[in-house]
Amino acid sequence: MTGVGRQLHRHAEHWLLAQGARHLQVKTVAAGHPSPEYAETRSFYKALGYEELEVFAGLWRPGLPVLQMIKVLHGEP
Repeated sequence: MTGVGRQLHRHAEHWLLAQGARHLQVKTVAAGHPSPEYAETRSFYKALGYEELEVFAGLWRPGLPVLQMIKVLHGEP
């Protein structure tokens, strides 16, 4: 099965819009980390319309840069 993550995200966006939310944010490991899995995660969020906002060098632990990404919600649910 493919597309489950996108479907779940779309459902969450519609629900959040109905609740009055206007933004979504996620945090993941930043590009400074060598993990190919987190590179896929960043690509997934970018494909959903998230933009990179800020990197926190030691938020979770030293040596693990955290990327905050944000998405502006548009439209009606």
